[in-house]
Amino acid sequence: MNIRIPFKIDISKNSFFAVIAFLLFGLIPLTSQKLEAVFVAIFIFLLIVQNFFNVNEEKKEVKFYTINTLLFLVLLFTFFDGFDYLAYKKLEQLVSLLIFPIIFYLLSNQKRNEVNKLFKIWQYTFLGSTLLLVFVVYYLVYNYSNPRYPNFDSNLFKAALSDSSFFSRDPAYISMFMNVAILICLDFLNKASKKINKVYLFLIIIFLLIPIFLFSSKIAILGLVTCSIIYIIISFKKERLPIIISLCLLFFTTIFLLPSKLNRFTDLFSNNILKRNVEYNSTFVHKETIKCSYDIFKSNFLFGVGLENTNTSVNNCVRKTFTYNEGVIYNPHNQYLGFALHSGILALLIFIYVIYNGLRLSYKNNKFLFLTVVYFCVFFFTENVLERQSGLVLFCFLFNTIPLIKSK
Repeated sequence: MNIRIPFKIDISKNSFFAVIAFLLFGLIPLTSQKLEAVFVAIFIFLLIVQNFFNVNEEKKEVKFYTINTLLFLVLLFTFFDGFDYLAYKKLEQLVSLLIFPIIFYLLSNQKRNEVNKLFKIWQYTFLGSTLLLVFVVYYLVYNYSNPRYPNFDSNLFKAALSDSSFFSRDPAYISMFMNVAILICLDFLNKASKKINKVYLFLIIIFLLIPIFLFSSKIAILGLVTCSIIYIIISFKKERLPIIISLCLLFFTTIFLLPSKLNRFTDLFSNNILKRNVEYNSTFVHKETIKCSYDIFKSNFLFGVGLENTNTSVNNCVRKTFTYNEGVIYNPHNQYLGFALHSGILALLIFIYVIYNGLRLSYKNNKFLFLTVVYFCVFFFTENVLERQSGLVLFCFLFNTIPLIKSK
C-alpha cells in the first residue's frame, strides 16, 4: 500500500511520519517566529518516530554529519572563561546546528529513492506556502496605516510586515523564503518537458520577484542574481554568455527605472553612502558593524570574545560613531565574523570548511541544493543568518539533506 500525494508522488506507507514531517516543514513560511520553533520540534519528533520504521538498507552518512556537528561543538569554547547563563541561552538558540545533523543521520538509512520523494513533497509545499505568503504581504501592506510612513515605498512595506502581530519578520528573511522558492522554480524549470509548465514557472518567478524588489533587501537581491548567473553557467552550454549579459542588462535596467522611493539600490551609487552617518542609512550601519567586528576579531584572534559577549562588544564599538536608534543592539552583520568572534580562528576555519564541504558534495549530487548553499554564502556576508530562527532552521534543513538527495 502506498500513500498518494496529490501531485503524483507515491510514498511507501512505512514513510507516513516522514511525509507529515516534510509537509509540515514546507509550511514554515506561513508560521510566526514563535510557531517556527514548535514546527521544528514536531518535525524532529516525527523523524525520530520514523526512524523506528526505517529498514537499514542504505549506508548511513557518518562523515558528513560528524563534520556538520562541529559547527555547534566549536561554540563550546565560549565556556573557557566560565559558565555563563547568557552563553547557555545563546547555545540553546543554536542547538539546531547539532540536532539536525543527528536527525538526518538517522534518516540516512532510509532508501534514497524515498528520501528524494520526501524532498519533492517539501519543495511543492514550500513553494505553495511562499506563494500564499506573497498574498499575505500584499494584504498587510494594503491594510497598513502609519503616519510615520505616509509614502508608498520600501519603508512602508517593511513596517507593514514588522508591525504585524503574527507575520512579523525582518524583510531580508521574508525575501530569503521567496528566493529559495524561486530556486525551486528554477529546479522544476530544468526538469520540465512541457512548454506550458515552463510558462507557468516563469510567471511564478515573476510573481515572487515583485515583493523581493519592493522590500529592496540588497543582499537578498544580490544573492539571487549570483545564483541566477551560476544557474545559467551550469545549465546552458552554448547560449550562456548572451543569457548572462541579458540578465545583467535586465537587472540594471530594473534598478535604474524603479522609482527611488521603491528602490534602495540606487543608494549604492551615491558617492558618500558609506560615510553618511544618518539615522536611516543602513549601508553605513552595516559597514560600521562589519568594521568593528573585524577590529575586535584581530584583537581576540585565538579564542574570540565568547558567544555571550559578541553582540555587546560589537554594539559598544558601533555606538562610538552611530548614536541613533539607541534601543537596538547591533550584531556583527556577518556570519563569518560572527563565528570568529564567538570562538576565534578555529571556529571560522571550521565554518568555512563545513560550507566548502557542502558546496563540493551538493555540486555533485543536486544543483538546487548547490544553489541554495551559494545563496546562503552570499547572505552570510551581511547577515547573522544562523542566529535568527528563520535562517537557522531553513539552512540546517537544506544543508543536511545534501548527502541524501541526488538528481537523476
